[in-house]
Amino acid sequence: QPDEEDINDVVKKMAPCGVETVIVDLKDAIAEGAFETVACMASYDGGYWQSTGVGRYVTARGLLQEMKKHGCTVLSHGATGRGNDQVRFERYVNVMDPKFKVYAPWRDPVLLEEFPGRTQMLEFLQKHNIDHKIVSQAKKRYST
Repeated sequence: QPDEEDINDVVKKMAPCGVETVIVDLKDAIAEGAFETVACMASYDGGYWQSTGVGRYVTARGLLQEMKKHGCTVLSHGATGRGNDQVRFERYVNVMDPKFKVYAPWRDPVLLEEFPGRTQMLEFLQKHNIDHKIVSQAKKRYST
């Protein structure tokens, strides 16, 4: 569920930041993880499928593998701390490679002082001509 119609638009969107942007295609790995989740009947207390946790593991694993190819040593994620994703990303990375670091911006007091919320981040992006819409202000009320 990417925010962009064309995932390659992310590369164009990130160009003003001056960093190399790599698209990591994990669709097949995510599909396989979801299939295995359903095949194993893995659900929360008989309720909904355990696919989110599995999806985060597959995402962390795929990103970690690709980042290592590019000499990266830190995974930064945008999980806001209002759910399990921040814990999932950090724990999965720590288990797969304890030497690999995880940076959680939403738990960084210096960043939070400069950007106390998404509105301030959007203003910063607009000021620097980086096109982005904050999900809560868009028609879709989910993030990817």
